[in-house]
Amino acid sequence: MENEIAIRKLKNYYITGAVVLFIMEVLIALVMKDSFVRPYLGDFLVVILLYFIVRIFLPTKAPWLPAAVFAFSVLVEVLQYFHIVEILHLSDIAFFRVLIGGTFDIKDILCYFAGCTVCFLSYYSANAYILRAKTEGSVPGFSYDPELKKPVLKCSICNGEQVAGFVIKETGVFEDEMLIRSEADLKEFKKKYGIEGDLEKIY
Repeated sequence: MENEIAIRKLKNYYITGAVVLFIMEVLIALVMKDSFVRPYLGDFLVVILLYFIVRIFLPTKAPWLPAAVFAFSVLVEVLQYFHIVEILHLSDIAFFRVLIGGTFDIKDILCYFAGCTVCFLSYYSANAYILRAKTEGSVPGFSYDPELKKPVLKCSICNGEQVAGFVIKETGVFEDEMLIRSEADLKEFKKKYGIEGDLEKIY
């Protein structure tokens, strides 16, 4: 079973990325007036933005998604030939003029291709992260040194959710490791790290 903590971290990554890209697109639409950033970088970023938005709901699987985003982007570019912005009465809004575009240009398709290439790389990087978490049984980068970390069970007062992990003794920072949904999950966590006795609960 895929590591749920790793998937949650991926979702947070995609949410953050989508917000940052959306802000960049707005700034490009409203501020930039040049002949490179506005027409080309905007097209490059918009496909990555679309990809990240979908990935919030599909953080894993769907290896075809970058290709689907590219196909959708090309379709929009073709619709520009028929002046879709004017048909939808959006030509007076600068953001949509940049987001959708007003003229067909083969260079825009090349920008979409470049952006979707980044999406492909992002997909395989995320898959490698999940596979490593699944194989090792933990989120990459986490290790247990009793001198530095203390195993604990973090319990939510609101919904009762329990997450096993480690508290860094020096800083008090909690590192989440495994979602605990049953006694079997807790036993698996303790066995994995050779932990005996009950875990201290924190809230």
